[in-house]
Amino acid sequence: MNSSFFRIILVGMKEGTLRVIDVSTMKQVRLIKDAKEWISDIKFSPDGTRVAVGSHDNAIYIYTVPEFKRTGVIKKNTSFITHIDWSEDGQALQSNSGDYNLLFWNANDGKMLSASALKDEKWATFTCVLGNFYSEKDLKINCYSLGFPVQGIWPPTADGSDINMVDRSHQPSSAGYPLLATADDFSKVKLFRYPCIQKGSESVVGVGHSSHVTNVRFSNNDELLFSTGGEDNCVFQWKLEQ
Repeated sequence: MNSSFFRIILVGMKEGTLRVIDVSTMKQVRLIKDAKEWISDIKFSPDGTRVAVGSHDNAIYIYTVPEFKRTGVIKKNTSFITHIDWSEDGQALQSNSGDYNLLFWNANDGKMLSASALKDEKWATFTCVLGNFYSEKDLKINCYSLGFPVQGIWPPTADGSDINMVDRSHQPSSAGYPLLATADDFSKVKLFRYPCIQKGSESVVGVGHSSHVTNVRFSNNDELLFSTGGEDNCVFQWKLEQ
């Protein structure tokens, strides 16, 4: 993250602390201890003035940047936070939780928003793997359903935990549409067209990880894709050729 004063890295720890690292010195300049359990996701707002931090204590903490003053806590989730995204205007958040739910929030006061109110919302990032717009009876995820932009990434036998992360490219590809990368429990990295709305959508599959893939992220220019493995403890770099 590039703030007005210094470039920083935020590191979420298993015991719930949030460590602020100054990139110029690679030294810790701040330690924040609000979360009661481990930090599962961190997302900066599009303008870089705020950051949302999700925890396994079921809460989302919102701070100003670079002061790191806590401005709100969202506590209405019924399970641990897995994924967070900001809207392009920085006024709303969407989050996934461990009970396979997608919820929407006002980023200023923490109040829950309806899905219908944000049905046309543009998201600065899209990393949420689950949603609650459409019912898919053949997917075994405890009667929960999948979000419109990602419903096509799920195989018929998915149980709701098989896809660990998605990431949407920053810009459209040469074909005219963004790409959606997924990391799954079957050691695969896949690329889909975004939005991916058709059940059983085709994908480009990358193999190499020896166990579950925990995360995927596009580079800022979308020329590279990075993936992290679970048990293999590897970081892979993929070159995107179009």
